[in-house]
Amino acid sequence: MTTYSLDLSALTVLATDSAGETFDLNASGLPCSTVDDLAAWTRELHEQGVYDADTRDELLAAITGALTRGGILCDYRTADAIRPATTDELKASIAAARTDGGAGVIEVNGRSCYVAPTF
Repeated sequence: MTTYSLDLSALTVLATDSAGETFDLNASGLPCSTVDDLAAWTRELHEQGVYDADTRDELLAAITGALTRGGILCDYRTADAIRPATTDELKASIAAARTDGGAGVIEVNGRSCYVAPTF
């Protein structure tokens, strides 16, 4: 049986087969650059028959839940927690992580920050 999960830091859907091997279902296509792209890709995989509607709905709920739970805005230089991050800051940090080697550094009020997810 294959199970499906999300990698929110890489913005992709993963499939893990019965042997325990995990595959990136977007490895051969254009990478998702936003959480909205990931949601669209999740829907498209269902439309292609990769998984059923229940799996699609679980994955979309995980995306929504992650955004709802958000994260903690942290100072990039000290790692000190500043405050709960906004949804926009979380999305921006995820997008930045795709281009800056994974750190997800964003500027907030002139300060280099990142969002540490709480999910």
